[in-house]
Amino acid sequence: MEKNININEVKTIISRTTCYLGVGAIARVDGICKALADKGVKNVLVVSGRGSYKATGAWNHVVKAFAAHKINYVLYDKVTPNPTVDGIDEAVALGKGIGATAVFGIGGGVPSTRPRARQSCWNTPTKTPATCTSTASRPTRPNRSWPST
Repeated sequence: MEKNININEVKTIISRTTCYLGVGAIARVDGICKALADKGVKNVLVVSGRGSYKATGAWNHVVKAFAAHKINYVLYDKVTPNPTVDGIDEAVALGKGIGATAVFGIGGGVPSTRPRARQSCWNTPTKTPATCTSTASRPTRPNRSWPST
């Protein structure tokens, strides 16, 4: 069964957020940054683990696309397995500090799921990460994830 899977085929999962899967998924970052810039997004929070975003080369693509579309960013690269709400608080504070209106998650597993928690906290400014885990009936901010592991 696994022999029939084309790892070079990029798959897109669209729900309240968008996730691109596959070896070439990062090649879509320029088009995504253009679309975000066209929507007025000027500042983003980038969420990743401690090193895979650089080791895989994904970071070079992302920074180049941000520069090409005049998007400012702040990087939170402290995501760990089983992250705590303190980490979410820290990332939210970084994003709010630059007025981020979108969240980029780079990596697999936790880095690609944690941006949703950060979005929830932005959308409920009177709550903390410990109390804002439900996103039902709330608008979400743009969020893009690229698994790199």
